[in-house]
Amino acid sequence: MAGELSGFSKALRRLRQLRGMSQERLAELTGIHQRTISRMENTATEGYLPPPHQVVALARALDVSVAELVREAGYPIECDSAREVDLPALATFAERWLLGPGQLHPDSELVRVFAQFARALAQRASTRQGLTNEKV
Repeated sequence: MAGELSGFSKALRRLRQLRGMSQERLAELTGIHQRTISRMENTATEGYLPPPHQVVALARALDVSVAELVREAGYPIECDSAREVDLPALATFAERWLLGPGQLHPDSELVRVFAQFARALAQRASTRQGLTNEKV
């Protein structure tokens, strides 16, 4: 639907307002310009995610994990079983976030979150192979 806010925009605004925080205060805490935060909250681009360093700063300022913020935006970060992994969402997440501009430190939460995806995918592949071997 044209004009509808992105999942990230809705999540960011909801979490900021839930904490009674103005855009100006969030800008002070994150080092992200207030106009940039306003654009983030008003983006209608489907699948929109800011650069990783900004998401990390926002999550810290809002006192949530990066995983929680990204999950709020509609990206499935954690799953109880490998069958719950949404592969198209994972591909979008990797392409736009991990392979896009921004600096990633090997110990960053983003890398740990992506490692969760990789483990879930490996488990899923292992489970499928086990089922295939049992049927043979």
